[in-house]
Amino acid sequence: MAVVRLSLTIDAPPGRIFMWIADYRNAPLFIEGLEPLRPIGGSSFEAVLRMGPKHFRATITLVDVEADRLVTWAMSGKESRSLTFELTPGHGGSGGTTVEVGVSYDRPSGITGVLVGPVIDEAVRHRAGAALEAIEAAMAGSTEDADAVQPE
Repeated sequence: MAVVRLSLTIDAPPGRIFMWIADYRNAPLFIEGLEPLRPIGGSSFEAVLRMGPKHFRATITLVDVEADRLVTWAMSGKESRSLTFELTPGHGGSGGTTVEVGVSYDRPSGITGVLVGPVIDEAVRHRAGAALEAIEAAMAGSTEDADAVQPE
């Protein structure tokens, strides 16, 4: 399993970021290509993920939660991966929070992995960066869509 990690310091307290990331209604705002989720029981949701011209059905589950510190979403189906968001409060009362996203995913094996692995890695890195930017925009209140859904 390959892993891409990126981080960004966001000007918001960890609790606010945590509540926004853990709310399934916001997932399509920070997971690029994800259509709105449909609850299917517990913390699992039916999803459709668009990747270029292809659409994949998947089950997305909130698998790990530590209040104000950690959220992990896992996707199973044709495209299996997980996204883990770790939140670290700023030091010295700065008010900011460092958000690290780790994306774990399967790379093709053999010669296919050698040939297309770097392209896949870059696409995953791009999507992880886009997730962090979407969270930052939501916390800044700079996007209408991000403000539309708030945690219950």
